[in-house]
Amino acid sequence: MKIAFICRGVNKRGGISRCVAELAESLCQKHEVHVFANSWQDVLTNKIIFHKIPMLKGNIFLKRKMHGLATLIQVITFAIMSSLIIKPKEFDIVHSFGDCFVPFNIYTSQSCHKTAVRVARKSGTGIYNYFKNTILNPLNLIVLSIEKFSYRHGSKNGGIISPTEWIKRNIVEEYNIPEKKIVVIPNGVDLKEFNPENRGQFREAIRKELNLKTDDIVLIFVAYEFRRKGLKYIIESLPFIKSERIKLIAIGGEKIEPYLSLAKRLNIAHQIIFLKPTPLKKYYAAADIFVFPTLYEAFSLATLEAISSGLPILATKVSGTEELIQDGYNGYFIQRDALDIAQKINLLIENGHCLKEMGENARKTAERYSWKEVAYQTEEFYKKIYNRKG
Repeated sequence: MKIAFICRGVNKRGGISRCVAELAESLCQKHEVHVFANSWQDVLTNKIIFHKIPMLKGNIFLKRKMHGLATLIQVITFAIMSSLIIKPKEFDIVHSFGDCFVPFNIYTSQSCHKTAVRVARKSGTGIYNYFKNTILNPLNLIVLSIEKFSYRHGSKNGGIISPTEWIKRNIVEEYNIPEKKIVVIPNGVDLKEFNPENRGQFREAIRKELNLKTDDIVLIFVAYEFRRKGLKYIIESLPFIKSERIKLIAIGGEKIEPYLSLAKRLNIAHQIIFLKPTPLKKYYAAADIFVFPTLYEAFSLATLEAISSGLPILATKVSGTEELIQDGYNGYFIQRDALDIAQKINLLIENGHCLKEMGENARKTAERYSWKEVAYQTEEFYKKIYNRKG
């Protein structure tokens, strides 16, 4: 088959971008794969044919910290330019990952933005939160318009891929899409890159680099959006944890000042290490527990990478984690509440055997989510759509 992927950026640093990179690498071994994107890197084969879609970056707004406006400019210009450049009739399968109005066969929905906006609006207070999480926000207006087009077009001309049953339910409820038009194919993880064996190679060196002791119990939190993904609640939980050896590594791209101020007010700043976005496998190897009290999620790659690295997972019961966590087997469900998070961490650290066993069970769970299996399921779905077209 001649396959086209459409995605703003393709790389292996996270989210949608990594999904496209991994699928393209797998499928190009048997098919002719084209990727239409504004940027690409980290892709390990020259068998993929890349096509650059011009896009305004909104750099002036990035410098002024107006990231929302910069994103809006990127979304609009990529959607317009991709519709002008891509010729869908030249391909057997056109697979969109959002931000385009190109007639495609398949749309992968990593989240239902309409649900995410509603959840965020209910969870916050104040005029700014209300404006940010309604269609009065221009970015929401554009993203929701593209989302509506994508679901309607995908259900009419081929099908929709959802990474979880939870997101599938969101799509059905929010847009009245027939269930039979949506197939659930989870995200994947590189089982070799994220492996418990990394501990022997990296654990001691990274702990020494971060000034952590051998017997410290290290929590790790990874996110680009600290507020939505609940860093505040982890910090607030630290005073209630019954061990002076507890430490937290927080990795992400958001401003740390509000969280550092909170830690200082609680007299626990010395227990927290803030790091900018960085390759993660070494830091998972240095950690003991992955904590993720997110408000809304698709199917976080960070959670898969953490369990693949052999870390027990503490996370809120949202999409992805709802299907990933077996409470008491490979981790625990938590609330966005400091006392609840502390209670679950105490359960783990009071029983070292439990911590080790849950980590082993986490790795067993991850082994069901290889990118090879994800690519196989995706290819089978392509065949159904292609045969239906024929």
